[in-house]
Amino acid sequence: MTTPDTERKGTQMEDAMLDEPMLDEPMLDEPMLDEPMLDEHWTTSPSVALRPEPFGALLYHFGNRRLTFLKRPELVAVVRELAGARDVRAALDAAGIDEESRPAYLRALAGLADGDMIRRAATGGAA
Repeated sequence: MTTPDTERKGTQMEDAMLDEPMLDEPMLDEPMLDEPMLDEHWTTSPSVALRPEPFGALLYHFGNRRLTFLKRPELVAVVRELAGARDVRAALDAAGIDEESRPAYLRALAGLADGDMIRRAATGGAA
């Protein structure tokens, strides 16, 4: 018998199995590199912890209890760079992401933003 508790646990397990779904999926209409996010300062949400793992990292949101696996060291580097970078473009530069790969990383970051793992910073970025 399914109870609300087991249904909720099932949903959490599905959330935990999310694995950078947007980084590998080709898109017909790639985001343009003048994407507004590129020029905005983003950071991890205050309720999120990033834990390094041998495969990359785990992002855990203590508010919504969502768990996300980051299996690409490059994406982990971008997420880590966000707080200290003046904008997403600078974080991508600091992480060594080439122009050709940026649309995929923007999709991945948009997915993290949708789950409130990252959000626009309240103030301007680092100088």
